[in-house]
Amino acid sequence: LRDKKFHPYLRWSLPSLRRFSYSGGFPLPFNNNIKFLRIHYAYERGMSLDLRQLVEFLTSCSSLKDVDILLVNWLSVAPCKTANISGVKTVAFDFYRCSTDTILNVCGALYFPDAEKMSLHLNFKYIYRDNEREDVIDPLPNRHLDYGALISDILLQHDYAGLTSLDLDLSPR
Repeated sequence: LRDKKFHPYLRWSLPSLRRFSYSGGFPLPFNNNIKFLRIHYAYERGMSLDLRQLVEFLTSCSSLKDVDILLVNWLSVAPCKTANISGVKTVAFDFYRCSTDTILNVCGALYFPDAEKMSLHLNFKYIYRDNEREDVIDPLPNRHLDYGALISDILLQHDYAGLTSLDLDLSPR
């Protein structure tokens, strides 16, 4: 759906729009004054997550102050060049049943240098897919994940020296 003729919101004139929630993908850039953005994208068979499209949209939002990204069931995401998205003060990353590679690639591609508050929700139920079944949850109780190392990797990818508040949630849902 990258063809602009299928995206009627590209022709909208909503200069007072301040909050925008989008589910099922990433929006295409359009002229906006959005301050709060919430994106929810859950994996379904045949879908792909294109970080470049997310970066393109986020960098088009020059008034953005608050970003909330919820990703569900993503096992793989191609890395993407890091984008500096300035002006954003509050960032929430919510990863539900996503692989550690997905988490690191998403957090690596999105850098919010002015962030003061960050929330990281990392729910690690392991998922495997095979040719006969998809989205089968396997909690792998004998496998240990080093949460501390992953959180460190996320936070050390970029300079978050201005961060004054960090909320970590490692609890299952």
